[in-house]
Amino acid sequence: MGAVLVSACAHGFNFQSQNSSTTGWRSTLVANDDKNVRDDAFANMIKDLLLKDGMSNARDAKFLFAQCFGGGMFDEIDEVLGTKVPWVGGSAARHDQVSWGTEGDTYEESYDYWSDELWKLLGNGKTLSEQIELARENDPAGDKKTGANPPKTKDGTPVQEHPQTIWRNGGETITLRDKDAKSHHAILWAGKPDGKRHYMDVLKMKDEIEKQWKATGANYTVHVLFGDGKKAPTGHDLPADWNARPATQAELKKVIDELKLVMNKDEQFLFYSSDHGDQEFDVVPLVKKWINQFTERITIPRALLKQIQEDPFNNPFFRLTGRIQRESTLSVFLDSIFIGSVFRPDDYDPTADFYEFEDLTLSFSEDFLTRFKLGDDGNIIRFNDTADFNVTFQVNEGEGELDIATFGFGGITTIPTEAVPEPATMAAFGLGALALLRKKRS
Repeated sequence: MGAVLVSACAHGFNFQSQNSSTTGWRSTLVANDDKNVRDDAFANMIKDLLLKDGMSNARDAKFLFAQCFGGGMFDEIDEVLGTKVPWVGGSAARHDQVSWGTEGDTYEESYDYWSDELWKLLGNGKTLSEQIELARENDPAGDKKTGANPPKTKDGTPVQEHPQTIWRNGGETITLRDKDAKSHHAILWAGKPDGKRHYMDVLKMKDEIEKQWKATGANYTVHVLFGDGKKAPTGHDLPADWNARPATQAELKKVIDELKLVMNKDEQFLFYSSDHGDQEFDVVPLVKKWINQFTERITIPRALLKQIQEDPFNNPFFRLTGRIQRESTLSVFLDSIFIGSVFRPDDYDPTADFYEFEDLTLSFSEDFLTRFKLGDDGNIIRFNDTADFNVTFQVNEGEGELDIATFGFGGITTIPTEAVPEPATMAAFGLGALALLRKKRS
């Protein structure tokens, strides 16, 4: 495998791009407070950490995503880091695919397939790109396990994931145990860890990277963002030496801001995620304007409108960031149908002229969803039989500034089966698989 990994293709191996800018799909890290970390938001935080004055501010970087749709995180990382930072990445699944694991009766019997294979290899002395590719070959649910008996759901359906490997800027030579690095820094993430396997993923990865880094004699830090920062999935306290923090986007930014104070061109950085991933579909561009009332035309692909009906957990939403004048309310309408409102928070400053809201999600109501119907030919029948909508943002008795308005789809589900996928948007499986795998909402 080593010969393959150091081939003339210096841009990586076994990677399928998501092309978010053209497809509209976004991969996310599911966060404990439901404000999920989108791939572009994550990439911008990584850019702030690893680049300084347009140049690399790290010896190298490593990104390991065990969650569903993890392969979709790499496009944006590649875009923001450009040719400046050597980095390598691996994921359990493609951008359009769920990842798999098994949930046993005990912690020791619970693990995610790809992640469990990877940590076992981290001490074998090979480059990380080789270790990631070997994990792909050994993954019992992986696409390279040809001729083997793959894991199956309780009803006998074989499962498969397609682990991804990517590197840039010489990243194929990166090793975990790098004796020339002055220090090492890691962030381990699990946003909504509801399975014993998620706890074991983080525990094993933490123990192994600390073992490898201790052997170098260099300083290292490991920051754990796990669930609510207090409890394991079965309710016991997290280990004290984890010094765990809540797995939220705000807390992730705090950790990255702390690391910015110590990062330099001699430091290594590693990010690992277990737990859940999701997808969002982004069809509204960024807007920034003062509004009493602002209307924008959006087009939603018919296939996605159909998924709203086929998949009850693939709910549409608006995610908003901005500010409005004190005593005002921002309301959102889609084709004149009321969606929801942004009200003053309980702790707002009554002396301030404005109050701000950030990454606020407005979910659509059942009343809205019932206004969609499927025709006999499978097409959506709505008011004017088109997929075009007017979205209106209206502020009563005042004005507001809308920095970001994103319309998307997303949901989290769990399949209670022998082979357990990381919960994900149900539409990823297709209609036939929905009935077969007996999904329920997590």
